[in-house]
Amino acid sequence: MKNTDVEKKEQVSDSNSIYELGVKYYFGISVEKDYDKAANYFQKTVNMGNIKGKYFLGKCYYYGRGIDQDFEKAYKIFDELVHNNEKDLSQNMLVNMCGIMADMLHLGQYVKQDDKMAFEFYKLLAEQYNDKISKFHMAEMYYYGFGVEKKMDEAFRLFKDLADNENYKEAFFYLPEMFFYGRGVEKNIEEAKKYAEVAVENGDNYSAFFLAKISYSNQDYENAAKYFEQALDEKYDDCYYYLGKIYSENLEVNDKEKKAKKFFSKVEKDILSMIFNYVLTVREKDSINSDLILELLNEPYEKFKIIINLLPDENLTKNFSQILSSLTDEQIDEVERNLVEKVRAFSKEHVIRNEFFGEGDLERYILEIIE
Repeated sequence: MKNTDVEKKEQVSDSNSIYELGVKYYFGISVEKDYDKAANYFQKTVNMGNIKGKYFLGKCYYYGRGIDQDFEKAYKIFDELVHNNEKDLSQNMLVNMCGIMADMLHLGQYVKQDDKMAFEFYKLLAEQYNDKISKFHMAEMYYYGFGVEKKMDEAFRLFKDLADNENYKEAFFYLPEMFFYGRGVEKNIEEAKKYAEVAVENGDNYSAFFLAKISYSNQDYENAAKYFEQALDEKYDDCYYYLGKIYSENLEVNDKEKKAKKFFSKVEKDILSMIFNYVLTVREKDSINSDLILELLNEPYEKFKIIINLLPDENLTKNFSQILSSLTDEQIDEVERNLVEKVRAFSKEHVIRNEFFGEGDLERYILEIIE
C-alpha cells in the first residue's frame, strides 16, 4: 500500500490515531519507513498532549531520526516522562527510555557525565525488569570500576549468567579472558577455550588470542598461527612476536623465514622507535650514534621501563612502550638481542647522527636497520 493511500485512508484528527500513524511510519508497518513523517506526526501528538507520542519524539531527537539530533531535548523529554508520566507508558517504553538516559549519563551526552547515577539506572532496570542490556552494562561497570567499586567477581557472575542463560553475544567476549587469567573466577583454561570458541564464532577477534595461546602451549602451532593472525592488533605486539616465533621455529610452510621476518619486524620497529624517540626527546643533549643505541638495547628492559613510566603520556617513547606492553620484559630483551646485531651491521656502512632525523626520516632509518 502506498504511503499516500494510507494517509488518505486514515484521515485522522485525534491524538491516538495520529500517534498510530506515526508508529507505522517509524517502524515501516504497512508503509515504507519514513522517519521525517513519523517525527512530524509525533510532534503533532505532543501538541495534543499524547504521552506515548512524546516518548517517540524523544527517541527521534536522541537518534536524529526525521529531525535534527538533539541530546538536550531528548533528555528533557525523557526526564519529564519518568518523573510525571511513568504510569502512562508501557514497561518496554519505560525500560528503553531509562536505558537511554543511563547511556547519556555514562557518555556525558548533554548531561554531565555521571557513572554513579548511570550505574543506578542500569541496576534498577536489571533487577526490577530483568533487562539484559542493562545487566550487561552493569557487568561492564563492575569490570572497569565505572561508577562503582571494581568487583571482578560480580562482573564475572553477570557476564556468565548472560552468556549461559540469555545467550547474550557480547557477554561471551569477556569470559575467555576472565577464565584464562583467573579474573573474578578461578583460572580454568578449558572454560576459557569453551567460551572463546563461541566468542570467535560471534565475530570477536580478541578472543582468538586466547585460543592461540592455548594452541601454542599445546604445541598445536598450525592452529596457534591461524588464531594469532586472526587476533592481530596494531595497538599491541604480542601476536606479532608469537607469529615470528612460530614461523621461525615450528611450522613447515613455504617462505617460513620471510613470514617470521615479517612479524618480528613489527616488534623490532616499535622497539627502535621507542629508543630513538627517547633519545630525541629526553636525552636531547646526547649525540645520536650507534654506540648509544647499542647501549640502550643492551640495557635490561626491566630497568629502561622504569624511566619510561616517568615520562608524560604524550611522549612518543611512552606510546611505543604501550604497544610493547603486552610482551614480557624477557621477550623484549630477546628481540633486542637480535636488534643489536642488526644495528652493528647497519652502522658499519652508515653513520647515525642527530641531523639526519628530519620529518619522516626516523621511520625510514629504522626500516633500513631492520631490513
